[in-house]
Amino acid sequence: MHPPFHFFYGSSPWHYYLTQAIPILCGPCLPFVLHGAWLCARGDAGAKGRTVLWVVAWTTGVYSLAGHKEWRFLHPILPLLHLLAAKSVVDLYHKHLPSTSRTKPNTRLPIRKIHLTFLFLSVPIGIYAARFHAHAQISVLRYLRGLPEEELKSVGFLMPCHSTPGQAYLHRSMEEGRLWALGCEPPVGIPAQDLRAYRDQTDVFYASPIEYLTTRFPPVVDTTFPPSPFPRSLPGTPASAMEIPPWRHEWPSHLVFFDALLQHKGVEGLLKKIGYAEVWKAGNWLEEDWRRRGGVRVWRFIKEHK
Repeated sequence: MHPPFHFFYGSSPWHYYLTQAIPILCGPCLPFVLHGAWLCARGDAGAKGRTVLWVVAWTTGVYSLAGHKEWRFLHPILPLLHLLAAKSVVDLYHKHLPSTSRTKPNTRLPIRKIHLTFLFLSVPIGIYAARFHAHAQISVLRYLRGLPEEELKSVGFLMPCHSTPGQAYLHRSMEEGRLWALGCEPPVGIPAQDLRAYRDQTDVFYASPIEYLTTRFPPVVDTTFPPSPFPRSLPGTPASAMEIPPWRHEWPSHLVFFDALLQHKGVEGLLKKIGYAEVWKAGNWLEEDWRRRGGVRVWRFIKEHK
């Protein structure tokens, strides 16, 4: 990420990957990763073990030089971290074997029961992450994908950008402007000293949702659901710290948003007044971002405003 963009999206201390990212990625196997790294450093795993350790250290060190850091950036070295953990687990198993058993054929898994029990602590974490965490953002796309084409004429996502996987799950061919979501465009062309004043589309919307809905949408719903003329900025468009782009929307047949949006004064009343009603919802579990709390809601245009 080219500076100063990486500072705009947040910066972390130099030790972030060591003190936060690697512990998150490794979970309960972190002690074994550290022990395996020590074994490789002193040469117990030979040249190949040192190569694995060097790649992990080099990658972590290079990424630590950047101001903007995310633990997902280290995903490519996760298999190598598991190799370090495996080296530790196997060596500890053989270390505690009786000397008379080391020469006998062994068909058992080379891991001590206490270590296996400890590693199994990651199973409930994995189940939660795979099946429950943020599941509503996936389920809503399955719901939309199952709607008949004559019913799902257009859809707008009033959510922070990247809240759902989009077409990776939806698989619907729609005309430009009939499928849109709020954007989070990078501050292209803005000097570093003006970055603090820059606001992307998501920032503008959540600063005052009711103002955005009343000034950038028409007062009534066009029941032909035409494409929105300018629902988001084009990628790579030079931005401005002082001027807000003239985003313009048409009301879609379906709106998707988090329940937190309805907590803003006037939003729920406005949507009901112009003819929208809730047709689907799914709850969410833990969520740090207040804008994504309360689960996902789908509201559909039901009746014309009179």
